Amino acid sequence: MPSKKIYDVFQPGLRRGSEHLPHDPVKAYAYVEHPTEGWRVYLRSAVFLHLQDAPYNCKKFLVVKRTGAQYHDATWEPPKGQMEGKDIRHNQSIGKLLEENVRRETEEEAHITDLRGLKHTGLAFQGQEKTYPPNWYFQYHIFRAEISLKAAQESAEWFRWAADHPKAFARMRRDRREKDAVAFYSPRATPLNPRWCPQIAALYFKGHCGRTFTRKQRGGGISNTIKQRIECNQYEKLLIDYKELLEVQYKNMLGASTVEKRTEIYKEIKESIREFESIKRILVSQCGKTIPQGYDFESIKKAINAQHTRDEL
Repeated sequence: MPSKKIYDVFQPGLRRGSEHLPHDPVKAYAYVEHPTEGWRVYLRSAVFLHLQDAPYNCKKFLVVKRTGAQYHDATWEPPKGQMEGKDIRHNQSIGKLLEENVRRETEEEAHITDLRGLKHTGLAFQGQEKTYPPNWYFQYHIFRAEISLKAAQESAEWFRWAADHPKAFARMRRDRREKDAVAFYSPRATPLNPRWCPQIAALYFKGHCGRTFTRKQRGGGISNTIKQRIECNQYEKLLIDYKELLEVQYKNMLGASTVEKRTEIYKEIKESIREFESIKRILVSQCGKTIPQGYDFESIKKAINAQHTRDEL
């Protein structure tokens, strides 16, 4: 579950260590721990990769698919991963280690090494796994970078080669076999993995998308009225994306094969609803917008259930 208080993993004096965890006992995962308060945070990172020299769209970012899943299954995610114990060197800052981690994950998952302008966004998503004790957490530190069109094309070519050479792909080490396709995010075509990814993306959208229209980047000032209009347009687009995300999540919950999976997706839906309602409040209170009919979860459920009924007839 997400956590309200975000712990500062960059502060001096934290202990560094690693531990084998039940979900993956083969690897030891890196953490920092407060020496007196006792909280522990396992370090993870994620990166939003945008095409260089393309019209900027903060919601057009590179995603990779879990190996073996169907193309339109909700298994897509930005390159992300957990820092391993072997990588937490004591002569490097936590910020530098997180940057190295995100570069390594991007190379292993998307087969891209040229990350241009890689930067920590200042955002981190904190949560807890079910197996954690009460004072243990994880944090996904969110980075952004740009990639060239050539790098994106070469990544796609690598995955086409892997699909044409399944035996060679199967012989690769585990970290390079976890993903088997690459694309740019689309709520309908490449829906996000419901485990943490919608929350990470929502945090990125809310915290970073509105920062594109600055004096430095545009070569001049922009009036507050125009800036607010741009931000309101971003929120309108975000509202549509969240409606589509809730549709995908609800369909996945209906098709879940186990009660445990259904419960897990339901928790993700609750988080998405919270963000959905927050966006609606901003549009009404700050942008003076009227929310269209159908933009509530009950209407979304009703429409999908009616479609399922028609399909069964």
